[in-house]
Amino acid sequence: MSNKSCCFFILPISFIAMLSISACNAIEKIPVSLADGLTLPELLSSNVELINVDELSTLIKEPWYSEIVVRTNGGHELSLSSCDDYFIGSSPEALTVKPYEMNAYLELKVMCEASRLMLSAKPSKLSYLPIPILKESSPDFWPKPLSFITSSAESKRSNQNPELKYWSDVTPITSFKKNSESSFTYYHIGGYQEVGIIGRGDLNNDEIEDLIVVIRDHVSNGSYFNMRLLVLSVDNQQRWSLISEH
Repeated sequence: MSNKSCCFFILPISFIAMLSISACNAIEKIPVSLADGLTLPELLSSNVELINVDELSTLIKEPWYSEIVVRTNGGHELSLSSCDDYFIGSSPEALTVKPYEMNAYLELKVMCEASRLMLSAKPSKLSYLPIPILKESSPDFWPKPLSFITSSAESKRSNQNPELKYWSDVTPITSFKKNSESSFTYYHIGGYQEVGIIGRGDLNNDEIEDLIVVIRDHVSNGSYFNMRLLVLSVDNQQRWSLISEH
C-alpha cells in the first residue's frame, strides 16, 4: 500500500486581508441612470436617440429646434441655439426678448442644466431610493422646498416656519395622477405640479445614490408657469433632504 501525504498551507493574515479588500473593491457600483424626465433630445433640431449618459456630452452641442434671443441684466442681447451657447453666454437672470418665448426658453435651459448635472453624476455604492420612487404619498415625505410657492416673500415665510417640514405641509395635495413610473401630477387648490424624474447618481460625493427631478408649477386659472430642477437624497431611515436647486 502506498503512503499518501497531505499538505496544509496556512495563509498569512496580511494576505487574507488583501484578498478581502480586493473583494470589496470588486463590488459593482450602481451606474448613473437616466429617466424619461430628461427631454433634451425632443428639443433639438434633429432626431437624436439618447441611450446612455455619456451621449449627453454630444447632445449639449447639438442645435435646439429654434434659436432664442435673450437679454441679460446689462442689456446685452444674446442669440442662443444650443446648450453650449447657454452655458457660455447666458445667466440665470436673462429674459427672452420676445415674452411669448419665455416658457420655451425655460424648458430648454432647465434641460441643459439637467444634462450638465447628469454628466457630473458619479456611480454610487449604496442606494436607499424606494421602489417605486414616486407615489401618492411622496409630498408627505419630500422636503418643503418642493412646495408650490409663487413669491420670494412666501418662500421666506415658509423657510422660517419650523413647523412646516414637508411639501404637503406647505401645499396640501387634493388629488394626484400617475402619468408613468417616472412622472406624477399632484393637484392642489389653485394649481398643480408635474414631477418628473430626470435620473439617478451620486451628486455630492458621498457614494449614495441621489435623485434628480424636475418640477413644473402651474396655476389653474392664469398664465403663471415655472420650472425647477432639484437634487434630492434619502438616507437609510427614508428621510429625504434637498441637496441643491437649480
